[in-house]
Amino acid sequence: MTALRSTARLLPRLTSRTPCRFCTQLPSATTTAFQRFHPAPSHINRRASLAVSISTAATARQQHRQSTAVDTSTDIYKLFGLNLDDVPQNGWGINEKDIKSTWRKLMGNTHPDRMAGRSEEDQAQAAQQSTIVNRAYETLLNPLLRAQYLLERHGITSSDEAEGLEDADLLLQVMEFRERLEEVSSEEEAAQVREDNREHLEQTISALGSAFGASPPNLEQARKLTIELRYWLNIDKAAREWAPGARIELQH
Repeated sequence: MTALRSTARLLPRLTSRTPCRFCTQLPSATTTAFQRFHPAPSHINRRASLAVSISTAATARQQHRQSTAVDTSTDIYKLFGLNLDDVPQNGWGINEKDIKSTWRKLMGNTHPDRMAGRSEEDQAQAAQQSTIVNRAYETLLNPLLRAQYLLERHGITSSDEAEGLEDADLLLQVMEFRERLEEVSSEEEAAQVREDNREHLEQTISALGSAFGASPPNLEQARKLTIELRYWLNIDKAAREWAPGARIELQH
């Protein structure tokens, strides 16, 4: 219980007391956060897309934005035994293998089997810790959430970085991918869209590493790239979830 209480000092209080289902669920980061995707540039060039893209960008600014999985009141690096200053690229260059190993150890401290016979208070505390550890784990492994978290540590909130794409050419590329998705008629074609989108994802993630890793970090560039990454991830999600007759929705 000593390790449990030690970890607790790093965690904020949560209002929810829903127990962690450690034995049956893994954080979504392990299955969906960083599925590597490969693009080749689209060759569709429909001028009508640009007009639609401008409208889409205006609408996107008003939509609900995905925030970080855990707010900056929790030092997720310290929680995972890391000193942010020692992590490459000013916190961006995490070691996924080490993060997963630490996560297993932290979750072991709050496993339901260890809580058997404990008081309700101890079990509730363990559930709270499991929730925070899982959120921190997902934030570290998910490049979009990690970028948002690092930006917020520098005072740039999710609402600040959620203005929509500013590059008209880039926005046109996004809309071209949307048109491709709307014309998809088979799972094979949807898979090809994902493959073609992968290069954009990988290039954007790499560029984020350079932006955060600059001395000092290039926060304005990181902000723009975070917006861009969200678009490419949403294209991937739409292609991954494609089904015959289903409506294509890209939420940015």
